[in-house]
Amino acid sequence: MTRPRPSRADRRFRRLLAILPFDFRREFGEEMSAVFQDEHRCTAQEGRSAVARLWFRTTFALAQLARREHLAALRSDIGYALRLVRRAPAFSLAAVTSLALGIGANAAVFGLARAALLDPLPIPDPATAVSVSVTDRQNPGLTPLSTDNFRDVRDQSTALTGVSAFRFDGARTRLNGEPENLFVVVVSGSYFETLGIRPHVGRLLGPADDVTTGGHAVAVLSHALWMRGFGGDRAALGRTIMLNDRPYAVVGVAPPEFQGTFGLARPDAFVPLAMYEAIRPGAVWADGRRWRWLNVIARLAPAVSIDDARLATRQLGDRLAVEYPEFNRDRSLTLVPLAHTVMGANQYETLSRAGWMLAGLVGALLLIACTNLANLLMARNAARAREIAVRLALGASRLRIVRQLVTESLVLSFVGGAAGLGLQSLLYSWLWAARPQALENLTVRPSIDLTVVGFTLAVSTLTALLFGLVPALRVARTDLSRTLAAGGRDVRLPARPGVRALLVTGQVALATIALVAAGLCLRSLWRADAIDPGFAHERLVAANYSVARARSPEQARQLHLDLIERARALPGVEAVAVTDRLPLTQGNAHTIDIPAAPEGTGEGVLVPFSEVSPGFFDTAGIRLLAGRDFGPDDAGAHRPPIAIVNRSMAERYWPAGQAVGGHFRARVDGSLVEIVGVVSDSKTLTLGEVAQPAMYRPLWQRAGTGQPFQWLLVSSASPESASAALRGLLREFDPDAPVNNPVILAERIDDALWAPRMLAASVGGFGVLALALASAGIYGLLAVIVGQRAHEFGLRMTLGARPGQVVRMVLRGGMTWVAAGLILGIVAGAAMTRWAQSLLYSPDRIDVAAIGGAAAVLVAAALLACLVPARRAARVDPAVAMRQ
Repeated sequence: MTRPRPSRADRRFRRLLAILPFDFRREFGEEMSAVFQDEHRCTAQEGRSAVARLWFRTTFALAQLARREHLAALRSDIGYALRLVRRAPAFSLAAVTSLALGIGANAAVFGLARAALLDPLPIPDPATAVSVSVTDRQNPGLTPLSTDNFRDVRDQSTALTGVSAFRFDGARTRLNGEPENLFVVVVSGSYFETLGIRPHVGRLLGPADDVTTGGHAVAVLSHALWMRGFGGDRAALGRTIMLNDRPYAVVGVAPPEFQGTFGLARPDAFVPLAMYEAIRPGAVWADGRRWRWLNVIARLAPAVSIDDARLATRQLGDRLAVEYPEFNRDRSLTLVPLAHTVMGANQYETLSRAGWMLAGLVGALLLIACTNLANLLMARNAARAREIAVRLALGASRLRIVRQLVTESLVLSFVGGAAGLGLQSLLYSWLWAARPQALENLTVRPSIDLTVVGFTLAVSTLTALLFGLVPALRVARTDLSRTLAAGGRDVRLPARPGVRALLVTGQVALATIALVAAGLCLRSLWRADAIDPGFAHERLVAANYSVARARSPEQARQLHLDLIERARALPGVEAVAVTDRLPLTQGNAHTIDIPAAPEGTGEGVLVPFSEVSPGFFDTAGIRLLAGRDFGPDDAGAHRPPIAIVNRSMAERYWPAGQAVGGHFRARVDGSLVEIVGVVSDSKTLTLGEVAQPAMYRPLWQRAGTGQPFQWLLVSSASPESASAALRGLLREFDPDAPVNNPVILAERIDDALWAPRMLAASVGGFGVLALALASAGIYGLLAVIVGQRAHEFGLRMTLGARPGQVVRMVLRGGMTWVAAGLILGIVAGAAMTRWAQSLLYSPDRIDVAAIGGAAAVLVAAALLACLVPARRAARVDPAVAMRQ
């Protein structure tokens, strides 16, 4: 029987097999025999299947062979690149330093943004976790929900599931025999289930623990408190912990990675919401629809987007405003991702703007560093023209040359990335050590993890590919005949700088933007240091204390008065008062109606207030402008309700100057409050705030409804000595109460300036680095051009040109690129000034001084960078230049 002639596909397949090594052919011998020697015994379908199978296996074998060859070539390229790095230490140090600064700064900002804004909570599926807040037509910002509104959202919302509430508070306890203040979070029954948290030991709180008011005295400890107070002993379960003199049974321990949903403080314990009146005695206002005090969280319902849930939540809020107009008029509900509220419900926009500003600056810094790398690689590749030409002449392909040069840039980028990670670690250590005392319990801490390492690796790789490929492709187009004939000497960059000039122009523009940002932040910090907070912060000391042991409002008031008298007797103390809130801290607020206010401005106004004792304004250094101060006769629930307002509130709602004797109605209890005095403005929440309406109420006029923890405020010429004396006094006043270090208000001002100082230091540092890198780029480009044009300069000087003319010619060429970049940078810097105004202590929409200062610094640095190559060009020996 005659064997059929092989098909075209079979012949092509045989040729493919012929190039395989012998071991591959031997491995597939049996299958080859079955297909090609005995193919006449197979059906057509079986033959095609066998051929297809062999084709796949042979292709895979070829891929393995190619992979081995490529790996061997890659190892050779990497080894060669490392030898070049070792042989050119100056070049390698310049390239690695530039990349380390750029990559390290980007990785550091990415880690900060990830820790504070992108992924601040260690919870499952964080994208579906949201926070529900109240919005007010007349009062900006997000505020908490009342108890009844929370229950309505929980029971009526179809777009949300697992609606839960929580509230921060404090409690006294004893650990290891020592009194201590704990940070306690009261939570509704579904809180942990909604967040998806699992217990470390025991169980967490559930719905059954949040049923009967005051009837579920159980607690879940944080992992840190469990280790500190119980030594990590599992036998702690079932034992009790005293919170405000009441025992709570310990039922579980939270996992170590979970530290609550508020990034500015670490919770020590979690107790049921039903126990809130035990944690805060006298909190009878907690029930109802009036008092907004609950932070509400939830999960998006299955298949519901956040936009749909936001719309449904707003519709629910509008419905509640119609059903309960007395409490919800002009208010609605909104929701935001829970991650946006970790650093404060109303701080996300400011933090995100600061993050974008830093990200833009470090991005500019990386681009400048990459431009320097590209310029360095172009200069080095031009110097290696003869080597590359010889390799091409010996048979190397241009693709092989490009791969070798890109591998060298990859090696430099990876070394720079590794150095950048070290720089990032140092930056984090410095930032963490420099944080103020108020942020000691910060839960959001940036760290170097796999995500940050992956980001750094990605940036390093992208940098090498983008900015190493262009120089490699450029040098791969070398003309072999010209290069070899000239011995490699004529393969230089063209006299017209072209791409490199554009890169330097971009460097100058980016450096200008960075310097403008640095100038803005430094001027903002200078203005912040000069801000008058409105109170005598340099003389004030405050200490927190409690009268929770009092059995009646009268006894509590007497304890306050006794402590004030004893504090007045301390050496160096000039004045003493008591307040429920310190300046520059979050406090309570009342919604009020002002009948006498201009039309449309006095209804439903949310005004922050403080409860203060007589003599507070003299102690704090706040001036009384009109009317009278509070007196001893104003205390007591039977006295007519009165208040003192600040100048901003008086001028806004009583523009005719008739604030004293005016009235407003407090919605919290419906009382008509008379204004008895007007005081000067002082900063309420932040140093940079525009003066806002604020009011003061007598401390003991609503005895029994206020909080048990108060601040003893002392004025002294020596705050440090007064602080030590206060600590001893409070130990004698209540031996069972913990004594925290008293607060020196001048230090509180320093803490308030920590964020702008860190921003100014960071942005200023990035601006200086950008200036240095851009100056290096200008110098490097001009140095290369001067070397290229040495023959031209020699010829000009031979024909009569003076050295000064040569210097001016080089300076004119270099400063032309600087001027172009400067114009672009100034335009972008002016736009950035307007965008970043909310971050700055600056009244100007466009800060001309900051922009002008940045331009002057850059021009001076650029002139210096241009002058050195220009002077070198002027010293060219005409005879030597002509001979070369």
